[in-house]
Amino acid sequence: MKRAFALFLSIAIFLSFFGFQKVHAAGFNINDVPRAAGDPSGTCGDSLKWFISTKTDTLYIYGSGTMYDYTTNDYMAPWYVAVSAEKKASHIYIDSGVRSIGEFAFYYLDEIKDVSLPSGLSSIGIGAFYNCTGIKKLLIPGSVTKIDTYAFYGMTGLTDIRLPNCTYTNRMMMGCSSLKTMYFNPKMTSSAADIAAQTFDGCSSLSKVYFPGSRTEWDSKVVSRARSMDSEEILNAEIICDYENHFLDVPYEASYLPYVNWAYQNGVIQGTTADTFDPDGNCKRCDLAVMLYRMYGKPSVSGQTIPFTDVPKSAYYYNAVVWAYNKGYIKGTSSKKFNPNGTITRQDMVVILWRMAGSPKVTIDNPFTDVDESSYAYKAIMWAYKNKITSGTSSDKFSPKSNCLRYQLAVFLNKFNNIVHVI
Repeated sequence: MKRAFALFLSIAIFLSFFGFQKVHAAGFNINDVPRAAGDPSGTCGDSLKWFISTKTDTLYIYGSGTMYDYTTNDYMAPWYVAVSAEKKASHIYIDSGVRSIGEFAFYYLDEIKDVSLPSGLSSIGIGAFYNCTGIKKLLIPGSVTKIDTYAFYGMTGLTDIRLPNCTYTNRMMMGCSSLKTMYFNPKMTSSAADIAAQTFDGCSSLSKVYFPGSRTEWDSKVVSRARSMDSEEILNAEIICDYENHFLDVPYEASYLPYVNWAYQNGVIQGTTADTFDPDGNCKRCDLAVMLYRMYGKPSVSGQTIPFTDVPKSAYYYNAVVWAYNKGYIKGTSSKKFNPNGTITRQDMVVILWRMAGSPKVTIDNPFTDVDESSYAYKAIMWAYKNKITSGTSSDKFSPKSNCLRYQLAVFLNKFNNIVHVI
């Protein structure tokens, strides 16, 4: 019971927290989702099943392989009545084994408010989200290589979408009249962007388009193609070229995006999946050791040992912990324990960087009311503040005991590198 309630709570938080729909890699145990007697269920592929949990207000699709195709009348998706007429779900969770979304799978389900797509998804069928007017934001995983015609037709509530690198098909987004922001990354032929007829026809509110290519490429391959294909709406928006963002869950205009890009490009911090960075996720002690070890070029640890009984030699982080411990950068939580799965706090992070810089002495007035001079991290925090590695979480707060989030790690490491010039 406690486990089911905890899962219910986590799902509720998940569904309410993400303004942009989350792209996920590995599903939770679908059997632990709380369900009520009489909740509808069935099959939707040779190896795919579905059910609606009225306790979480969610349609779940799980299993492995491709989804069946449906039609707009005689062979509608099996959940259509339960969602559209009986109002039993307003969220969709598609688990990590699902490889395709069938034709007209969610046709006219305007009750749906958001959908969570798996990182391994490869195709989205004809009219899959046709007239899903309740969905406001949509992230399409980079694994998707085919989006069929009318896939997002008439999604009049959609304001933001991130499209993958693939062919943009006929009327794919026709009538998305509230669309304001789009990450636009079509496949390119030798002469033009691969945009079909009326792909963006009716996207009259589009105001900002992020494009990973150059302005020259935009002018030479996108402009004329869009005009010839009745998709001129994208030309009326502000165009941000040379836009680089490897992760779907890092917002377009996040202040920390350049730091995440730096950490990823230099192999310091990897994504949690091919598409996601999990910027607000916590960092484990073992993973910080790995990041620092990568940053310093993975030096040899031959002949070095550690006293920790909770760090097995087979662990992916073993060499990193050996290196960090022998350098004196990361200490154990006791004489025999490293606590690899413990989380790193903001003060822990700064102390480690301070040690790596040689524990320099600084003299500076303390700007933070939540950092006491008696704290073990005091000198490190003052050093980090003086060297502009951190400015705190507000003008007078550092939040020393708060967990150091993954995006904060990227910022800390980049600014630290500006001092020590490791990379």
